[in-house]
Amino acid sequence: MKKCLIIYGSPRENGNTDRILNYLKEEIVSKYYSHNSVYLRKINIIPCDGCDICSQSLNCKLKDDVDTILKDIITCDLILFASPVYFGTVTALAKAWIDRLQVFYKNKSIITNHKKLIVVSVAAEKNKKVFDSFTVVFKYVESALNIKETKTLFVNGFYEKADIELLLCKINIKEYYDFVNEL
Repeated sequence: MKKCLIIYGSPRENGNTDRILNYLKEEIVSKYYSHNSVYLRKINIIPCDGCDICSQSLNCKLKDDVDTILKDIITCDLILFASPVYFGTVTALAKAWIDRLQVFYKNKSIITNHKKLIVVSVAAEKNKKVFDSFTVVFKYVESALNIKETKTLFVNGFYEKADIELLLCKINIKEYYDFVNEL
């Protein structure tokens, strides 16, 4: 069975971002993939200190919960990542995790299988430009992780916790179903 790594990057439990990710996990991913869910808010992440040891040893000197996630990244086929927009970009939790992907960026040969990525985000801002920084950040993530195809699911205009049906009415769920099944 194919593997999916699901990364919850919101500090708020059961908020709009979590609820959309849960929906995708239950309705699409769990039917076709074994999966591991990681809640960044529940793990210890030591921020990257830029020591550059990873460029020489294929390992990170920082010993925390990210080590396990890095191993899961190597073996998964699909990464489902979600973060709400905080001041125009991913949350601090998500950024700390992304920074730790430097070990892959410096050592592109670590990841040999082609992966797919779905990036999910919810924003209060009604202007779609609020997601522009996500696109830039995830171009680097794609490069580091040997991602060949990325699909984004951006839902804007929701600050308060919304009814899941209201959130989903902005989504063509079949589009994501097809993307996941093309692997």
